[in-house]
Amino acid sequence: MIEIFNNQKGITNLPTEAVWLIAEIFALMSALTYALGIVSIRKRLDESSFTSVTVVISIIGAIIFWILVPVAVPLNTIDLNGILLFVLSGALAPGFARLLYFKGMKELGASINTSIVATNPMIGSLVAVFLLGEHPTPLVWIGMLTVTSGVIMVGRSTHQGNTATNVTKLASAYPLVTACFAGLALVARKMALNVYGEPVMGVAIGYLTSLFIYLFLLALSSDFRGSTEISKRTLRLFWKGGLCWCLGQLCSFYALRYGDVSIVAPILNIDPLFVLLFAHLFLKKLEKVSSLLLIGTVTVVIGISLITIF
Repeated sequence: MIEIFNNQKGITNLPTEAVWLIAEIFALMSALTYALGIVSIRKRLDESSFTSVTVVISIIGAIIFWILVPVAVPLNTIDLNGILLFVLSGALAPGFARLLYFKGMKELGASINTSIVATNPMIGSLVAVFLLGEHPTPLVWIGMLTVTSGVIMVGRSTHQGNTATNVTKLASAYPLVTACFAGLALVARKMALNVYGEPVMGVAIGYLTSLFIYLFLLALSSDFRGSTEISKRTLRLFWKGGLCWCLGQLCSFYALRYGDVSIVAPILNIDPLFVLLFAHLFLKKLEKVSSLLLIGTVTVVIGISLITIF
């Protein structure tokens, strides 16, 4: 599959609608595999720390994709500008965004955390207007307002039955900052792919950049080092989720290669719907999916759908 979709000439000869369809299919596959990874990780997260899962998943991804690079990427076509933009996007996400994402998951749970992070298309679309010259339609702005309404409902559901209100409000900052980093990273990835269209290389650089950040934190922070376990046990706990995220990351890069940020980003973020389904099936003992959370998440998805329709 990698070889087929690395054939840029074959893709660009297709009608525009077909290319967009390919981008949307990749984005849908990314959302599905990300959701599977989220639920797999959430099942085991109470047995470890959010720093451990962050580092372990980065190690898994870095190993897998740097094995793939010599096979899937023509090394004689390396573009320095593209590499630097991949480094930037990797530092934003998965780098700092993933660290904050798992902290939010630890504090809020998979369903709520993922729903708030799903607002990142608004940020990505706004930045894409200025940096990439994209032109969202009025439906996009309506969709953004709809998404915001859904997030408010999700946020209110966070406080239901919870006496530690102040702690919960503070915890809500983690997915919000994650959304900002993720939205900016989407634009940086698209810019990188515009000048150097090698998704496998982009994912590999992203994983390696994030791993360097975590190794730096391990060396610099005693708290980070003390809470992080890299062992056979943590590998056994999180390897399935790590593999799902590897596939999700690769699909998201291919989606961005062939589609605009304003089209791809909302589809990438329908994973809350999948997370709700999988959480209901597999996380009944870990999380309670309230009616307000369900309504809020569906509202987010409706808003994302409006953003997708140009």
